[in-house]
Amino acid sequence: MKKTIDIIYEDKWLVAIDKPSGLMSVAGNRKDVETAYMLVNDYLMHKYNGRVKAHVLHRLDRDTSGVLREFDTLKSKIFDRVRSEL
Repeated sequence: MKKTIDIIYEDKWLVAIDKPSGLMSVAGNRKDVETAYMLVNDYLMHKYNGRVKAHVLHRLDRDTSGVLREFDTLKSKIFDRVRSEL
């Protein structure tokens, strides 16, 4: 059964979710595991008809709950460039 995500903030640059304990942030070596990244990416792809993809900003351990932030792909390229110039 597919989990749902609780979006606590969203604007044109950022999506923040309340990641529950037990949900992995990203899959690592396993592609068959449901992750926060996958849920956010599915949400964005559906909302924007496949034009927007999530980009991982940071991770939380599987057993840690808390706010997890993701950028959309287009805008994250701008962020990556700015971050690399710091």
